[in-house]
Amino acid sequence: MDLNQIIEAVNALSDENSPPKQITTWVNDAIARINIELGANFPFMDLAKATESPAFPEKYHYTVLLPFATARIKQVDSSQFEYSDLFMEFEANLTKMKSTYTVPDEFKDKTEQEITQVILADRLEEEDPDVI
Repeated sequence: MDLNQIIEAVNALSDENSPPKQITTWVNDAIARINIELGANFPFMDLAKATESPAFPEKYHYTVLLPFATARIKQVDSSQFEYSDLFMEFEANLTKMKSTYTVPDEFKDKTEQEITQVILADRLEEEDPDVI
């Protein structure tokens, strides 16, 4: 799905007509959460490039991005039960994505990897200073 299709689907699912700029913000919020959970650095979407697609498999566009952006609309709308259910769906699908999807090297967050390596090296040195 490209960004235009995501915007159209979110508006259809929410039974609203939210502005594309607002939906793009919520899609990027979801991508930020994906990046944090997966240790990734997927690029954010840009309305000026609305024919481009998110950099991860399309099944996650449907199962992660759409529920999150739709939940945001319902949250603004004060539809508590709807947005609560959608956020739970998002969280469950994000957990599934995290456990089954391997982030391609080009999108791995190198900063997080470097921090992890430093922490592991420090732990090894504490256990046996002669290791390093």
